[in-house]
Amino acid sequence: MRSSDTFLVVGCPFFIGTVAHPCVEVRWVQPAAQSKSSGDFDLTEASVGLCVAADQAVQGTAIIQFTQPRVSGR
Repeated sequence: MRSSDTFLVVGCPFFIGTVAHPCVEVRWVQPAAQSKSSGDFDLTEASVGLCVAADQAVQGTAIIQFTQPRVSGR
């Protein structure tokens, strides 16, 4: 996964009072520091992303729960 990839956000039942205010986007603020794919930084379990609502309000952090354990290249 790369920081520029697009993902479907699910499981974000955030409410302000009684009004639904779900996440629609994840902004990656800390991708992998030294690993790139196709010119873009990779995402790892240590990457930090912010979940953002349609009005750009930050709802919380995104958590990557599972990644490919090992990659090799030539």
